[in-house]
Amino acid sequence: MRNSSIFRLLFSFLFVISIAYTSYSQETEETKPVETEVVEVKTIALNDISTETEKLGQRIRKLRDILKPIVKAEEIDSLLHTVYSTINTQRDSLLTGISELSQRDLQGAIVEWSNYKSELKDYQSTIDSRIKVLNSLNDEVVGEISRWQTTKEKLVENTESIDLFTNLDTMIFRLQDMVQVTLVRLDSILIIQKRLTETVLTINEVISEINRAEVQLQKDYFVFDSPAIWNFGKINLISQDIARADTLSSSTLIISGVGDDFVQLGDFLSKNMQRAIMQVVFVLLLLSLLFVVKRKWQKGESELVNSLEKEAKIVISNSIVASIAVGILVSSTFYEVMIPVFSDVLILIILSCTAYLLPKLSHPKISRSLLIVLLVYVLKSIEIYIDPESILARVILLINASLLSYAFIIGKRIMNSNKVNFPKISTFRKYIVPFYLVFMFVAIIANIIGMVNLARYLTSAVLTSVALGAVVYL
Repeated sequence: MRNSSIFRLLFSFLFVISIAYTSYSQETEETKPVETEVVEVKTIALNDISTETEKLGQRIRKLRDILKPIVKAEEIDSLLHTVYSTINTQRDSLLTGISELSQRDLQGAIVEWSNYKSELKDYQSTIDSRIKVLNSLNDEVVGEISRWQTTKEKLVENTESIDLFTNLDTMIFRLQDMVQVTLVRLDSILIIQKRLTETVLTINEVISEINRAEVQLQKDYFVFDSPAIWNFGKINLISQDIARADTLSSSTLIISGVGDDFVQLGDFLSKNMQRAIMQVVFVLLLLSLLFVVKRKWQKGESELVNSLEKEAKIVISNSIVASIAVGILVSSTFYEVMIPVFSDVLILIILSCTAYLLPKLSHPKISRSLLIVLLVYVLKSIEIYIDPESILARVILLINASLLSYAFIIGKRIMNSNKVNFPKISTFRKYIVPFYLVFMFVAIIANIIGMVNLARYLTSAVLTSVALGAVVYL
């Protein structure tokens, strides 16, 4: 008991001491005067004025060259006068009919407006760097004015030379003139920056609206957005563009759509020429590497002892197809965003190479399933150019889901009969393929009863997943 009392007293004493010390520290900090940093302006010695005048004259000539309007800023200013009104017009046109756009149209719009934003980012970096240069120049000149004025004030007491004061006044006047020119240049650049910022904000607004429309479209997956497939009359009545459907045939629509996509593809490649060249170079480098490995393999050719060596031999023997498939898949990450038609072309090329190479790596009979998947992707690409609410689009969607189901059934049968040839995808064969079949069954039923968006989403998702999985298997 006595020891506990002593500990309590000791604890209480330390507690009181700590509180008192904390209070004293706070009072000390509160009463401690705030020290202000005094910046001392350096002056020029009397004997150095002549040398400093010459140096300053040379510096002023260089600064005048820097202050000349840069060509890039003038180009940006001229471009913004036309771009701002064009973007506003396109924004109004897009937002007016955004609720009627399909998922593919929204993806294309995202890419188009993201490209606008990317171009303006380059302009912003140019303008920002120019502003930094002008601010730095202005600070330098203001500092020089302060130095020469302080020198003049101190020399008043030590000399009465009129020529000296005239020289000092001249330099100060020239520096003040530089400040005025700098401020004028800075004001003009800030005006450009303001207009540029307004344009970027407009683009961000449009991108936000497109994203919102995509989210709204995804919410519509579980609703009856079309009549049942046997109600042909109702389907034709709610077609999104009845006038176009009545006057133009499906073949004409396809040809027109392909032509528009070619124009869009050319514009995309022209804006991403460097990335496209890097992609081609990457594929060629990969092909060269495989050729070198193939040549060395042939020189030291020996008996293949395991499946990994056999697969490597097959890939090297088909180096052109393998390099195109893997090279395009990897190099597609070079692009920040891709328009739908460009990504479709890349997937079609990769899927074609996979349909050729995968049977050689596994079992020849699997080529039937892969060719069916390739056919479905071609039909899906054709369906894009048809009125999505027409009966023809519904029939193609139904055929695609049925063909994919058939491809999964025969593919699963082939994999079960030849398990040794498919050692890496036992999980895919046992669990994932049945899920795909369930999704396709739901897509078929959804299309028939009128939930077209859900059917189109499931079919597209499964098709993309299978195409990517087949390439990864390589």
